[in-house]
Amino acid sequence: MKKLKHIYKPSAALLFLTAMLVFLVFCSCTPASEGGSQTSGVDVVSDTESAPVPSDYEVVKDRMSEFQIIRTDAGYEYEAKAAREFRDSLEAKTGCRLVMNVDWYIKAEPAAQYEILVGHTEREESQAVNAEVDSEDGFFYVIRGVGDKIVVTGKSPSMISKGLNHLLENYVDESGNLIIPRGINIRSENFDPMPGDYIAAGGEVKIAETQMGVIIPYHGCRIIQGGGTDGQYLYVILNDGAKSGARSVLNKISLETMRIVDRKVDLEVDHGNDLCVNPKTGELIIVHNAPNRTHISVFDAETLEFKRKVYLNCDIFAMSYDEDLDCYWVGLSGGDNFAKLDSDFKIVRRFSGAGKGYTTQGMDCDSQYLYFVMYNKCCIVVYDKKGSYIGEYELPVNNCEPENISHVGDEFYIVYNNSSWTGGVIYKAVLSN
Repeated sequence: MKKLKHIYKPSAALLFLTAMLVFLVFCSCTPASEGGSQTSGVDVVSDTESAPVPSDYEVVKDRMSEFQIIRTDAGYEYEAKAAREFRDSLEAKTGCRLVMNVDWYIKAEPAAQYEILVGHTEREESQAVNAEVDSEDGFFYVIRGVGDKIVVTGKSPSMISKGLNHLLENYVDESGNLIIPRGINIRSENFDPMPGDYIAAGGEVKIAETQMGVIIPYHGCRIIQGGGTDGQYLYVILNDGAKSGARSVLNKISLETMRIVDRKVDLEVDHGNDLCVNPKTGELIIVHNAPNRTHISVFDAETLEFKRKVYLNCDIFAMSYDEDLDCYWVGLSGGDNFAKLDSDFKIVRRFSGAGKGYTTQGMDCDSQYLYFVMYNKCCIVVYDKKGSYIGEYELPVNNCEPENISHVGDEFYIVYNNSSWTGGVIYKAVLSN
């Protein structure tokens, strides 16, 4: 016989008690207002009230973020580079990788509520801050909170990078959170610009050259070759022009007075095609070039005393020291190619040049770019440090041969042979947009 299952039926008293318990639970989760009346457990914002505003921007909290990084789509490559580097550095510090979009993203769907606006975006918040920045003189950065947006911009490419680095250096806590005060409003001090600031800004780059001084023949040497600066002195080589067994004179020139303050004669540095100064070691390095293209000679920059000779595993015609990366950049003989060397003069990487076909001379670098001065056409050919060709910029002085290039701040110093090949002329070249 099939047994019937017993079906449990609660009593009326039990149902009543259960209902009372549920009611009491709900009442306990609902706080009383100051007037003693009660509201529901859901926050209600009336037409006359505003939602509470967070006291800080929690850009990254516990490896999570609601923020996006927004950059312009208008072709400012330096801003895109700054945004990418910021995202990568932030990830390394916090373990959180933010989404990055360009400003036209708003046309496809609404902008994100929380955004870090880098540089010259089309967002209203960016445009308002940039209008203020553009109205002021000097090179600086601004960090400003505008509603739910954080605007980071500046007067130059390097300033924008400095602003983003300021956030990383000052607002990432020990737990790896990036917390920024909502009322943030920072205008940095003025910084000295680099030549690359003008180039990276895009558009037309103008170069104005002013004659600063002359270098006359000395000790049988009459042809200008390599040159470079440490920011206080300009060092320039005069060569006797011999194809083998050449003799050279190294001149140390005050940038303030344009007078020679010291000399080193009878240098055996072959062609002496270029030189650079390493302020970290206090050394001056001369590139021999022809006929010994693998040779460089190292001198004490202060005393001009010879220290040692170094033999490279590549042929070079030019060299520049990179303070930011603590490395050397060299032009490779036989064309426009170049290479990066470490601080021990070992090759790190080779790069292909643009193949302009001009006569290669000296080189320089700043925090952003490499600069090669050329002859036939008298111009500066520029690359970034990833090896990408940026452009060429014609020099106003084009009736004699530029031999070397170096910079102090945003000013280049370019030394030309004069038209009679009996000494040279020092020009200061200033860039502008």
